[in-house]
This record gives sequence, structure tokens and C-alpha cells, in this order.
Amino acid sequence: MIPSESYFAKYVGNLGINNDTHVVIYDADQVGVYYAARAWWMFRVFGHSKVSVLNKGTEPEPGEVIFPGHIPGSSNLPFTSFLTEEGFEKSPDEMKQLFQEKGIDLKKPLTITCRRGVTACQLALASFILGKEDTAVYDGSWFEWFHRAKPEDRVTLWNDGK
Repeated sequence: MIPSESYFAKYVGNLGINNDTHVVIYDADQVGVYYAARAWWMFRVFGHSKVSVLNKGTEPEPGEVIFPGHIPGSSNLPFTSFLTEEGFEKSPDEMKQLFQEKGIDLKKPLTITCRRGVTACQLALASFILGKEDTAVYDGSWFEWFHRAKPEDRVTLWNDGK
């Protein structure tokens, strides 16, 4: 899902971004900050630490139908839980409480997943705001897991009408 480092560098370089550029990312999704967290994460993956997310957000979700489900042993913490009704980031205290309510210890290794590796970045951003700078994002997320895992390793309750 993520481009190669050389492609990313060439692409952002063509936009006028270099290692000294402070990049401010925003988007305009109906649910608020949606794709911006993914872009923030990609910049950080490629070593660009001068990147911020502007707290705003209206673009429909792209969709390819895959069976709903989850990876065994995972916890469900929707990215929208971290946003106010207006679509802005909740306070750090509220974010911390969300992780705590799910029993997620930010001092332990953490890998975030979602449907396609986009909204998982919202939780990575939230954990970063709370001081956890090493949160991993499973880039392929449920989409990859669903297509690569053995059927017995997928947890899904798909009802196809039969």
C-alpha cells in the first residue's frame, strides 16, 4: 500500500518539499481528519519529522467491498472515537482514556490496523500525541489480511444472503 521510498521522495520533491520543509497536512472528509493521518504517517515512515496535521476535515470514503471482520486477538477502537462531533481531535486526556478503556497499554508494542491502512493512522497519530512515537501501522490492514490469511485465521461473520 505504501510507495517505495524513492518514489515518495520524487513525488514530494516535485511538490517542492525537501528535508527542511515543515509539511502541514489537512483534509476535508465528512468525518473530519481522515486521510491526513495517513499522509502524516507516511512522511514519518520515510524519516521526515517536520510534519504536522491541521485539525479540520469532507471527502467520501473510497470503497471496495470486502467481508467485514477482524484479525484474531485484536481490539476494536474506531478512529472516529478520537474525534469530536465537529471532526477535530479530542483532547489528549480523552484520547488516553479511550486507549485505557480498551486495556491498551501505550508502554507496550502496538500495531494499529483498520480496513485499508488509512484510518489506522488516526490512532497512530493519537498515540504519538500521547508520547508513543513507535506505534506501528499494519499498512495492508484488514484488506491484506482478508486476502492472504487462511480462512480459519479470519474472524468474519459475513452473511451473503444464503
